[in-house]
Amino acid sequence: MQRTTGDKVEVWQDSHPMVALSFSQLIELLEVHFHVQVMEHDYECLSAWNGKSGNGIFVCTKKAVA
Repeated sequence: MQRTTGDKVEVWQDSHPMVALSFSQLIELLEVHFHVQVMEHDYECLSAWNGKSGNGIFVCTKKAVA
């Protein structure tokens, strides 16, 4: 993670070992019933998840029932 405020730059590794699922596992579970978009954040903006970052926000919309 990196955050820049004025001329101050802070860099740190952010991880949370208490997470029981990987992003890939969570996506697989959610996709059964939802359209899933994964975004990442860097405290400045949201962007498409790069497939590597541990900072994710999951945006899901329910699939239409057939």
